[in-house]
Amino acid sequence: MRHSLCAIAAMTVVIALSSQPSAQRRGRNDNSSVGAPVATNTVVDNPDAFFGKLVTISAGVEQVISTTAFVVDQRKVVGPSAVQAIGKPILVVAPYLTGAIDRKQYLLIRGEIVKLDASAVARIASEHHVDLVPDIGEKYQGQPVLLASSVINSTYTELAKKPEPAR
Repeated sequence: MRHSLCAIAAMTVVIALSSQPSAQRRGRNDNSSVGAPVATNTVVDNPDAFFGKLVTISAGVEQVISTTAFVVDQRKVVGPSAVQAIGKPILVVAPYLTGAIDRKQYLLIRGEIVKLDASAVARIASEHHVDLVPDIGEKYQGQPVLLASSVINSTYTELAKKPEPAR
């Protein structure tokens, strides 16, 4: 009896150590359907790996450009009450933006990375309301842009959720 209890305990330990949660298995669950979390500099440094992919970026607002566009970047604390941008900024186009963007908050932004060119702007503009000023379009021409389907502020308020289709 004692030997069988030891064998059962040993088998339980072996099974527990050899199994992994499915979210941690590489290749089987790559988060592509929910938006892999990435930093702005990761996308800017290797945009070809992200074009057409769904991502989630958590970053601070660097500049509000219009009612549907803003620039975000990662930040670090450089003093008791000061922060500094440390990554590489990325333009966010949020066609369903309904709330105000506060430059003092970090945002959690989910959406698709697209290359900003004439065809992308035409596609975005034909499907969504976009308020993008010409000089910003020129500045970010050919660069990765996050087409946001969701923007959540630091109080977990959704600021840009795509509306549900009418039934």
